[in-house]
Amino acid sequence: MRIQIVSLVVLFMLAIGFSACSNGPYSAGDPQYSGSTPNPLYVPPGASSTPTGTCVCIDPMSANIDGATWKSDTNAFYMVMNTIPMIMGVDTANKYQVSLYLYGYTGPGTYYYGSGITNQALVLDGTTIYSTAVGGGSGVLVISSDINNKIQGKFSFTAYTTDGKKSHTVTGGWVNVPKK
Repeated sequence: MRIQIVSLVVLFMLAIGFSACSNGPYSAGDPQYSGSTPNPLYVPPGASSTPTGTCVCIDPMSANIDGATWKSDTNAFYMVMNTIPMIMGVDTANKYQVSLYLYGYTGPGTYYYGSGITNQALVLDGTTIYSTAVGGGSGVLVISSDINNKIQGKFSFTAYTTDGKKSHTVTGGWVNVPKK
């Protein structure tokens, strides 16, 4: 049942991600793309390249969500699903699921999140989805290591409901997850 819910959430977020893109081919000179290929290291104007908050640093994945410590259980992982790399963690009480999507992932570096940016981060809170792809969401993920079949880095982001009325702020994020 949990796998079915996660699969539905992933499909829903992919639909949001694709609907957030502009129509047709991307214009020449668009810094987010090289031709039709996403530029995973695109830096949005005014974006910080450093995740905010003090690192919670609890393996395999952790953060502060709206100021409260969140920690995933051992089911946190990195995987590629339908050619889209993602990092996902779920807490043992199934209160929150945090997912970090990395379209065009090329290895260690700084990846940004926000409305109109190909990459997106989300929080699933019960059945409500909060995403950086809508409502002025933004954030950053700094991958510091991708060796020995493990991804390590820090992140922070603010994600909104699709109507933009509610948000979750995620700070001090940490990932140290195996690749599947």
